[in-house]
Amino acid sequence: MSGDPSAREEAGRRLQEMGEVAVPALIEAKGRSNPLEVRKWAIAVLEAMNKKVPGEAVQTKDGALLAEVLRAYGKARDLDALGAVFAFANSDRTPIREASREAIAQFGDAALPKLRETYTNLKNAPAPETWGAAELERELFRLMDHARLRDLYTLFDEALAKAKSEPEAAVSQLDQVFARAPTFERRGEAVPIYVQYAQALAPSDPARALDYYRKAERLAPGGTERDRISSAITWLEAHRLAGRGLVDRAALMRAIELDPENAYAKADLARLDEESQSRSRRLHWFAASAAAVILLATAALLFLRRKVERHAS
Repeated sequence: MSGDPSAREEAGRRLQEMGEVAVPALIEAKGRSNPLEVRKWAIAVLEAMNKKVPGEAVQTKDGALLAEVLRAYGKARDLDALGAVFAFANSDRTPIREASREAIAQFGDAALPKLRETYTNLKNAPAPETWGAAELERELFRLMDHARLRDLYTLFDEALAKAKSEPEAAVSQLDQVFARAPTFERRGEAVPIYVQYAQALAPSDPARALDYYRKAERLAPGGTERDRISSAITWLEAHRLAGRGLVDRAALMRAIELDPENAYAKADLARLDEESQSRSRRLHWFAASAAAVILLATAALLFLRRKVERHAS
């Protein structure tokens, strides 16, 4: 920021004309890492915009702007704003909730007293003294998520309970859970339910089966479990192509590579090999037959030619 008072005044006037979209930058400008002169200027401009205190700065109908304001307070590590930032840590609006939690993390150990206070209020018990800011944040946010998504946990448990007796209803409820909370913490428990439902659908409705296999693949952690699901998807896609007369041998081999126990892919590959060998045998027979016919025709022509020659002589 220029030391020229008139330049600072002009910059402040233009920022005020921009309106609340300038607030995040001004909040960062008044952070303690900046020179005192800059900080005073930023505070004065915010005051002129009626955005000096955090409670005023977060008053906006623009969700994206609110998220940027919260992140700005985190970057500035403005302890006076900590309460306002915490107020959005369990917001139903995902971008705002994530921005609040990112900002809280940037405060580091400076947020410990507020973290402990909030944890105690939620848990009705103090947090372990050995926990630092990172541990407190992780557990506190987990508790907040559980409280906010309480109805989804109930729906999820109901889906698990009816997975065997009412699989269609179970996957429908799981779909509702993940539509609202794609990163639901117990998502791994839903994977085998989606897989079993996809397996049941595959013979009669392969297109829907693929949809549920892909849902399971998105939810599954890495490793063998995900590879098995990817193998099933690869096989089913190749199997559907084969039904339309398009052979994808490489896909079947890929399916077996992902899951050496994929019996369906093995069976399809063996059938392709048998058909290939059968075609080869038929071609060999046709070739041999054609050669025999040619030899017979040649012999007949030679016989006739000699007979004609003898008759002529």
